[in-house]
Amino acid sequence: MSVVKFTATLVAESSSTLISTVSYAAVAQVTDFLAQQDTRATAGTLELARSVEPQQCLQDVDFQAGDRLVIFTQALRAESFAPLRPGDKALRLTIGAKEISANGKQTLVIGKSDEKQQLLVDVDLRGVVPDRSLDFISRQSVQLVFDAYAQGWSLVKLGQTRVVLDDLEVLGSPVALNTHHTLRLYRANDQPATSRPLVEIRLLVETVRALTEAQQMLVGSYPVPIMLGWEGELHTLRASTNLPLGQIGTSLIQYVQPVTISDMRLYLMRLIPPQTRVSALKATEQLYAARRV
Repeated sequence: MSVVKFTATLVAESSSTLISTVSYAAVAQVTDFLAQQDTRATAGTLELARSVEPQQCLQDVDFQAGDRLVIFTQALRAESFAPLRPGDKALRLTIGAKEISANGKQTLVIGKSDEKQQLLVDVDLRGVVPDRSLDFISRQSVQLVFDAYAQGWSLVKLGQTRVVLDDLEVLGSPVALNTHHTLRLYRANDQPATSRPLVEIRLLVETVRALTEAQQMLVGSYPVPIMLGWEGELHTLRASTNLPLGQIGTSLIQYVQPVTISDMRLYLMRLIPPQTRVSALKATEQLYAARRV
């Protein structure tokens, strides 16, 4: 019997998506695309996810140095987007020096994520708005929605945070977006005419003339499954190689925070070289991106 040292983490909120690309696309290109589409995805390369069974032990699963054990405690939710094509209306948001592109997503929610409530937003203002002002930002403040039939974007106010688009305060009705706009968020009791906004966001809607390299990657028919997980704290563990992985996962859940487990699933994550072609993935393997604040 031998003991190994490795890292493990819990994922309470996760999603899965399937992109269609070209078979010769590199993992680095998928990484770049995800970084543009999802501001919560960790920078760097993706990991290779291999599902393991609770009764299996480390000695049974080709465990290697550097591998991580990731325990999903809730069911995956499906996440999808339509790839951009020439003629489509693309949406780009600029917050300070940070630029965020919708990249085919048809809805974007601006606000602040709440892991305890398992609520994730597409544009997370934590780290953008000062901590002292975050309480005035609704978890879901604004939703940006694309109408594929009308080929247009609109903006909808969701929470209590006051929303001003250019010089117009947004109330209950959706407001159509044209080209350039300035979106400002205020405290519920602020007077926009005299108060300083909590955050200012530039919105740009433009017609796609030619696809970028990252966008061209999606014009293909080769399916690539991707999981995205909102990770908690990373824990360093030591365990016997003949200890069942399910026992390790259950023990970590009870140690960190006892929760109701609706669908515990175990994955071994391994860094994958960025130049690896997606066609090299086996049928039982997926790509995985960790989400961070």
